[in-house]
Amino acid sequence: MTKPRTLTLFGRLKAVVDVLDAARSSAAAVNSGRRPSRQALRRLGIAEDAFDTVRIY
Repeated sequence: MTKPRTLTLFGRLKAVVDVLDAARSSAAAVNSGRRPSRQALRRLGIAEDAFDTVRIY
């Protein structure tokens, strides 16, 4: 049997930083009236086609 992969402390920290960076870049894009990148939406768990229905005023 293989050992299940577990994240190390640094791996978990990087994952948290990646999510925070995706949230920051998405917020900046929405604030300037643009659509966030696919990668940022994917990292945040938001479906790309679901974001198209969001109205930005």
